[in-house]
Amino acid sequence: MDAFGDYIDINVHIMFTIYIADIIQRFFKTIVEYFKYKNHNSPENRLWTILGRAYCYNVPSRVLFFFIIVISIYRARFPPLHYLAYMPILWLYHCVNVPHSTLDYATFIRANHGLDSASSMAANYFHGYLKLTLPAYTNNPGIRERIYMYEQRHDVKFALNRLIILVPSQLFIKSKFESPYLEKAEPLPKVYLNRAGVNRPYQNDVYRFTKPINNRFYYMALEGATPILTFFETINFQPTSTKEILQMKREILLKFFKYLKKLVGDWPETEQETELIFYDDYKPNGEKQDIGEMLFNHFKSILLSKESSNSNNTFSTRASQHIESIHD
Repeated sequence: MDAFGDYIDINVHIMFTIYIADIIQRFFKTIVEYFKYKNHNSPENRLWTILGRAYCYNVPSRVLFFFIIVISIYRARFPPLHYLAYMPILWLYHCVNVPHSTLDYATFIRANHGLDSASSMAANYFHGYLKLTLPAYTNNPGIRERIYMYEQRHDVKFALNRLIILVPSQLFIKSKFESPYLEKAEPLPKVYLNRAGVNRPYQNDVYRFTKPINNRFYYMALEGATPILTFFETINFQPTSTKEILQMKREILLKFFKYLKKLVGDWPETEQETELIFYDDYKPNGEKQDIGEMLFNHFKSILLSKESSNSNNTFSTRASQHIESIHD
Protein backbone atom coordinates (compact mmCIF):
# COMPACT_ATOMS: atom_id res chain seq x y z
CA MET A 1 0.00 0.00 0.00
CA ASP A 2 2.89 2.36 0.73
CA ALA A 3 4.24 1.79 -2.78
CA PHE A 4 0.84 2.57 -4.31
CA GLY A 5 0.53 5.69 -2.14
CA ASP A 6 3.96 6.85 -3.29
CA TYR A 7 2.88 6.25 -6.88
CA ILE A 8 -0.22 8.44 -6.36
CA ASP A 9 1.89 11.17 -4.73
CA ILE A 10 4.38 11.22 -7.63
CA ASN A 11 1.58 11.47 -10.21
CA VAL A 12 -0.11 14.28 -8.29
CA HIS A 13 3.22 16.13 -8.11
CA ILE A 14 3.72 15.70 -11.86
CA MET A 15 0.21 16.92 -12.68
CA PHE A 16 0.59 19.87 -10.30
CA THR A 17 3.86 20.80 -12.03
CA ILE A 18 2.14 20.57 -15.44
CA TYR A 19 -0.57 22.97 -14.30
CA ILE A 20 1.99 25.44 -12.92
CA ALA A 21 3.89 25.30 -16.23
CA ASP A 22 0.64 25.84 -18.12
CA ILE A 23 -0.32 28.86 -15.98
CA ILE A 24 3.08 30.45 -16.64
CA GLN A 25 2.85 29.68 -20.37
CA ARG A 26 -0.61 31.25 -20.56
CA PHE A 27 0.74 34.35 -18.86
CA PHE A 28 3.44 34.58 -21.54
CA LYS A 29 0.72 34.25 -24.24
CA THR A 30 -1.22 37.02 -22.53
CA ILE A 31 1.78 39.37 -22.80
CA VAL A 32 2.30 38.50 -26.49
CA GLU A 33 -1.41 38.99 -27.22
CA TYR A 34 -1.53 42.31 -25.41
CA PHE A 35 1.44 43.88 -27.16
CA LYS A 36 1.60 42.13 -30.56
CA TYR A 37 -2.11 41.71 -31.28
CA LYS A 38 -3.39 44.72 -29.38
CA ASN A 39 -5.73 45.88 -32.13
CA HIS A 40 -7.41 42.46 -32.32
CA ASN A 41 -9.11 43.23 -29.01
CA SER A 42 -11.44 46.17 -28.40
CA PRO A 43 -10.02 48.95 -26.17
CA GLU A 44 -12.68 48.53 -23.50
CA ASN A 45 -11.34 46.17 -20.81
CA ARG A 46 -8.68 44.91 -23.23
CA LEU A 47 -6.44 43.38 -20.57
CA TRP A 48 -9.30 41.61 -18.77
CA THR A 49 -10.63 40.28 -22.06
CA ILE A 50 -7.24 38.81 -22.95
CA LEU A 51 -6.77 37.35 -19.47
CA GLY A 52 -10.24 35.82 -19.61
CA ARG A 53 -9.42 34.15 -22.90
CA ALA A 54 -5.94 33.06 -21.84
CA TYR A 55 -7.10 31.45 -18.60
CA CYS A 56 -10.30 29.90 -19.90
CA TYR A 57 -10.10 26.21 -18.94
CA ASN A 58 -12.66 23.65 -20.00
CA VAL A 59 -14.76 21.86 -17.39
CA PRO A 60 -12.75 18.57 -17.30
CA SER A 61 -9.52 20.55 -16.79
CA ARG A 62 -11.02 22.50 -13.91
CA VAL A 63 -12.39 19.34 -12.28
CA LEU A 64 -9.02 17.62 -12.59
CA PHE A 65 -7.21 20.63 -11.13
CA PHE A 66 -9.66 20.72 -8.21
CA PHE A 67 -8.97 17.08 -7.33
CA ILE A 68 -5.20 17.63 -7.62
CA ILE A 69 -5.44 20.54 -5.18
CA VAL A 70 -7.58 18.52 -2.76
CA ILE A 71 -5.20 15.51 -2.86
CA SER A 72 -2.19 17.82 -2.51
CA ILE A 73 -3.65 19.45 0.60
CA TYR A 74 -4.78 16.27 2.31
CA ARG A 75 -2.10 13.82 1.25
CA ALA A 76 0.59 14.44 -1.34
CA ARG A 77 1.51 17.99 -0.38
CA PHE A 78 2.86 20.36 -2.99
CA PRO A 79 5.58 19.10 -5.34
CA PRO A 80 9.24 19.46 -4.30
CA LEU A 81 11.09 22.34 -5.95
CA HIS A 82 13.20 20.08 -8.15
CA TYR A 83 10.03 19.14 -10.09
CA LEU A 84 9.83 22.71 -11.34
CA ALA A 85 13.13 22.21 -13.18
CA TYR A 86 11.25 20.04 -15.68
CA MET A 87 8.85 22.81 -16.74
CA PRO A 88 10.98 23.95 -19.74
CA ILE A 89 10.52 20.45 -21.21
CA LEU A 90 6.74 20.95 -21.06
CA TRP A 91 7.02 24.39 -22.66
CA LEU A 92 9.18 22.95 -25.47
CA TYR A 93 6.67 20.11 -25.90
CA HIS A 94 3.87 22.62 -26.44
CA CYS A 95 5.92 25.07 -28.53
CA VAL A 96 6.76 22.47 -31.15
CA ASN A 97 3.15 21.22 -30.92
CA VAL A 98 4.05 17.54 -30.55
CA PRO A 99 0.43 16.29 -30.09
CA HIS A 100 -0.79 17.91 -33.31
CA SER A 101 -1.97 15.87 -36.28
CA THR A 102 -4.37 16.48 -39.17
CA LEU A 103 -6.98 14.60 -37.14
CA ASP A 104 -7.08 17.72 -34.97
CA TYR A 105 -8.40 19.67 -37.98
CA ALA A 106 -11.12 17.05 -38.50
CA THR A 107 -12.06 17.11 -34.81
CA PHE A 108 -12.22 20.91 -34.89
CA ILE A 109 -14.49 20.92 -37.96
CA ARG A 110 -16.82 18.31 -36.45
CA ALA A 111 -17.22 20.20 -33.17
CA ASN A 112 -20.28 22.40 -32.65
CA HIS A 113 -18.78 25.87 -32.15
CA GLY A 114 -19.56 27.72 -35.39
CA LEU A 115 -15.93 28.80 -35.94
CA ASP A 116 -15.18 26.51 -38.89
CA SER A 117 -15.67 27.47 -42.54
CA ALA A 118 -18.30 24.76 -43.13
CA SER A 119 -20.60 26.17 -40.43
CA SER A 120 -20.04 29.70 -41.76
CA MET A 121 -20.93 28.68 -45.31
CA ALA A 122 -24.08 26.90 -44.13
CA ALA A 123 -25.15 29.78 -41.86
CA ASN A 124 -24.57 32.39 -44.59
CA TYR A 125 -26.48 30.32 -47.12
CA PHE A 126 -29.35 29.82 -44.69
CA HIS A 127 -29.66 33.38 -43.39
CA GLY A 128 -28.75 35.12 -46.63
CA TYR A 129 -30.87 33.06 -49.00
CA LEU A 130 -33.02 30.16 -47.79
CA LYS A 131 -34.60 31.88 -44.79
CA LEU A 132 -35.42 34.87 -47.00
CA THR A 133 -36.82 33.19 -50.11
CA LEU A 134 -38.50 29.99 -48.91
CA PRO A 135 -41.13 31.26 -46.42
CA ALA A 136 -44.13 33.36 -47.41
CA TYR A 137 -44.06 37.08 -46.51
CA THR A 138 -46.66 39.83 -46.71
CA ASN A 139 -45.79 40.87 -50.26
CA ASN A 140 -44.16 37.68 -51.52
CA PRO A 141 -45.46 34.10 -51.79
CA GLY A 142 -43.32 31.31 -50.36
CA ILE A 143 -41.88 28.42 -52.33
CA ARG A 144 -44.96 26.26 -51.75
CA GLU A 145 -47.32 28.99 -53.00
CA ARG A 146 -45.16 29.63 -56.08
CA ILE A 147 -45.10 25.91 -56.90
CA TYR A 148 -48.89 25.70 -56.46
CA MET A 149 -49.45 28.73 -58.72
CA TYR A 150 -47.09 27.19 -61.30
CA GLU A 151 -49.03 23.90 -61.23
CA GLN A 152 -52.34 25.70 -61.68
CA ARG A 153 -51.10 27.92 -64.50
CA HIS A 154 -49.37 25.16 -66.50
CA ASP A 155 -51.58 22.23 -65.47
CA VAL A 156 -48.60 20.17 -64.28
CA LYS A 157 -47.61 18.31 -61.12
CA PHE A 158 -44.43 18.67 -59.05
CA ALA A 159 -42.75 15.59 -57.59
CA LEU A 160 -42.26 17.57 -54.38
CA ASN A 161 -43.68 20.93 -53.32
CA ARG A 162 -40.32 22.04 -51.92
CA LEU A 163 -37.08 23.47 -53.25
CA ILE A 164 -34.71 20.56 -53.96
CA ILE A 165 -31.07 21.42 -53.22
CA LEU A 166 -28.30 19.11 -54.43
CA VAL A 167 -25.00 18.66 -52.57
CA PRO A 168 -22.50 16.66 -54.70
CA SER A 169 -19.63 14.67 -53.17
CA GLN A 170 -17.11 16.15 -55.64
CA LEU A 171 -18.29 19.74 -54.99
CA PHE A 172 -18.68 20.77 -58.64
CA ILE A 173 -22.12 21.82 -59.91
CA LYS A 174 -22.81 22.77 -63.53
CA SER A 175 -24.75 25.93 -64.35
CA LYS A 176 -27.38 23.70 -65.98
CA PHE A 177 -28.27 20.12 -65.07
CA GLU A 178 -27.84 18.02 -68.21
CA SER A 179 -29.30 14.54 -68.43
CA PRO A 180 -31.48 12.44 -70.74
CA TYR A 181 -33.87 12.28 -67.79
CA LEU A 182 -34.22 16.06 -67.38
CA GLU A 183 -35.21 19.06 -69.42
CA LYS A 184 -35.35 22.64 -68.28
CA ALA A 185 -38.78 24.26 -68.00
CA GLU A 186 -40.00 27.77 -67.32
CA PRO A 187 -38.68 28.98 -63.93
CA LEU A 188 -40.80 29.81 -60.91
CA PRO A 189 -41.98 33.44 -60.61
CA LYS A 190 -39.39 35.85 -59.26
CA VAL A 191 -39.60 37.34 -55.80
CA TYR A 192 -38.02 40.68 -54.89
CA LEU A 193 -36.56 41.23 -51.44
CA ASN A 194 -34.74 44.23 -50.06
CA ARG A 195 -31.37 43.07 -48.78
CA ALA A 196 -28.79 45.53 -47.46
CA GLY A 197 -30.39 48.41 -49.35
CA VAL A 198 -30.70 46.55 -52.66
CA ASN A 199 -34.02 45.29 -54.03
CA ARG A 200 -32.74 41.90 -55.17
CA PRO A 201 -34.59 39.47 -57.48
CA TYR A 202 -34.60 35.78 -56.52
CA GLN A 203 -35.62 33.03 -58.90
CA ASN A 204 -35.71 29.22 -58.78
CA ASP A 205 -35.27 27.02 -61.86
CA VAL A 206 -37.69 24.25 -62.73
CA TYR A 207 -36.87 20.94 -64.42
CA ARG A 208 -39.17 18.33 -65.94
CA PHE A 209 -38.58 14.59 -66.01
CA THR A 210 -38.51 13.33 -69.60
CA LYS A 211 -39.75 9.91 -68.49
CA PRO A 212 -43.17 9.38 -66.89
CA ILE A 213 -43.94 7.99 -63.47
CA ASN A 214 -47.37 6.31 -63.53
CA ASN A 215 -48.19 8.04 -66.84
CA ARG A 216 -47.38 11.52 -65.49
CA PHE A 217 -44.39 13.77 -66.23
CA TYR A 218 -43.35 15.34 -62.96
CA TYR A 219 -41.62 18.69 -62.39
CA MET A 220 -39.13 19.86 -59.75
CA ALA A 221 -37.83 23.16 -58.36
CA LEU A 222 -34.16 22.21 -58.47
CA GLU A 223 -30.78 23.83 -57.84
CA GLY A 224 -27.34 23.08 -56.46
CA ALA A 225 -25.97 24.43 -53.18
CA THR A 226 -24.10 27.50 -54.42
CA PRO A 227 -21.69 27.72 -51.42
CA ILE A 228 -20.36 24.28 -52.37
CA LEU A 229 -19.55 25.48 -55.89
CA THR A 230 -17.79 28.49 -54.36
CA PHE A 231 -15.88 26.11 -52.10
CA PHE A 232 -14.86 24.06 -55.16
CA GLU A 233 -13.55 27.21 -56.82
CA THR A 234 -11.72 28.18 -53.62
CA ILE A 235 -9.75 24.95 -53.37
CA ASN A 236 -8.94 24.96 -57.10
CA PHE A 237 -7.68 28.56 -57.15
CA GLN A 238 -4.03 28.73 -56.13
CA PRO A 239 -4.15 31.97 -54.06
CA THR A 240 -6.97 30.61 -51.85
CA SER A 241 -6.11 26.92 -51.78
CA THR A 242 -4.02 25.37 -48.99
CA LYS A 243 -2.76 21.89 -48.26
CA GLU A 244 -4.90 21.73 -45.12
CA ILE A 245 -8.15 22.72 -46.82
CA LEU A 246 -7.55 20.13 -49.57
CA GLN A 247 -7.02 17.45 -46.94
CA MET A 248 -10.19 18.43 -45.10
CA LYS A 249 -12.49 19.12 -48.07
CA ARG A 250 -14.72 16.09 -47.39
CA GLU A 251 -14.95 16.94 -43.69
CA ILE A 252 -15.98 20.49 -44.64
CA LEU A 253 -18.53 19.20 -47.16
CA LEU A 254 -20.13 16.78 -44.68
CA LYS A 255 -20.22 19.40 -41.92
CA PHE A 256 -21.83 21.88 -44.33
CA PHE A 257 -24.54 19.38 -45.27
CA LYS A 258 -25.28 18.29 -41.69
CA TYR A 259 -25.27 21.80 -40.27
CA LEU A 260 -27.43 23.23 -43.08
CA LYS A 261 -29.90 20.36 -42.60
CA LYS A 262 -30.05 21.20 -38.89
CA LEU A 263 -30.57 24.93 -39.53
CA VAL A 264 -33.35 24.32 -42.05
CA GLY A 265 -35.02 21.70 -39.85
CA ASP A 266 -34.84 23.74 -36.64
CA TRP A 267 -36.41 26.88 -38.15
CA PRO A 268 -40.23 26.51 -38.32
CA GLU A 269 -40.56 28.59 -41.48
CA THR A 270 -38.12 26.47 -43.50
CA GLU A 271 -38.41 22.93 -42.12
CA GLN A 272 -41.06 21.93 -44.69
CA GLU A 273 -39.85 24.13 -47.55
CA THR A 274 -36.71 22.43 -48.84
CA GLU A 275 -35.26 18.99 -49.50
CA LEU A 276 -31.48 18.57 -49.20
CA ILE A 277 -30.04 15.67 -51.22
CA PHE A 278 -26.43 14.59 -50.79
CA TYR A 279 -25.23 12.29 -53.55
CA ASP A 280 -22.03 10.65 -54.78
CA ASP A 281 -20.81 11.84 -58.16
CA TYR A 282 -19.67 8.32 -58.97
CA LYS A 283 -21.44 4.98 -58.66
CA PRO A 284 -19.83 2.10 -56.72
CA ASN A 285 -18.51 0.68 -60.03
CA GLY A 286 -16.70 3.96 -60.77
CA GLU A 287 -19.16 5.11 -63.44
CA LYS A 288 -20.17 8.78 -63.47
CA GLN A 289 -23.50 9.38 -61.77
CA ASP A 290 -26.28 10.74 -63.97
CA ILE A 291 -28.03 13.37 -61.82
CA GLY A 292 -31.29 13.05 -63.72
CA GLU A 293 -31.36 9.27 -63.44
CA MET A 294 -30.51 9.47 -59.74
CA LEU A 295 -33.33 11.95 -59.08
CA PHE A 296 -35.79 10.03 -61.27
CA ASN A 297 -35.17 6.77 -59.39
CA HIS A 298 -35.29 8.60 -56.05
CA PHE A 299 -38.66 10.27 -56.66
CA LYS A 300 -40.10 7.31 -58.56
CA SER A 301 -39.56 5.21 -55.44
CA ILE A 302 -41.14 7.86 -53.21
CA LEU A 303 -44.12 8.54 -55.47
CA LEU A 304 -44.90 4.88 -56.14
CA SER A 305 -44.61 4.12 -52.45
CA LYS A 306 -46.97 6.99 -51.66
CA GLU A 307 -49.50 5.85 -54.28
CA SER A 308 -49.30 2.28 -53.00
CA SER A 309 -49.89 3.50 -49.46
CA ASN A 310 -52.87 5.59 -50.59
CA SER A 311 -54.32 2.61 -52.47
CA ASN A 312 -53.96 0.40 -49.40
CA ASN A 313 -55.63 3.03 -47.23
CA THR A 314 -58.48 3.36 -49.72
CA PHE A 315 -58.91 -0.42 -49.84
CA SER A 316 -58.87 -0.64 -46.03
CA THR A 317 -61.51 2.11 -45.78
CA ARG A 318 -63.77 0.42 -48.32
CA ALA A 319 -63.32 -2.94 -46.61
CA SER A 320 -64.23 -1.43 -43.25
CA GLN A 321 -67.31 0.23 -44.76
CA HIS A 322 -68.30 -3.09 -46.35
CA ILE A 323 -67.92 -4.98 -43.06
CA GLU A 324 -69.92 -2.30 -41.24
CA SER A 325 -72.71 -2.55 -43.84
CA ILE A 326 -72.82 -6.32 -43.36
CA HIS A 327 -73.12 -5.93 -39.58
CA ASP A 328 -75.83 -3.33 -40.08
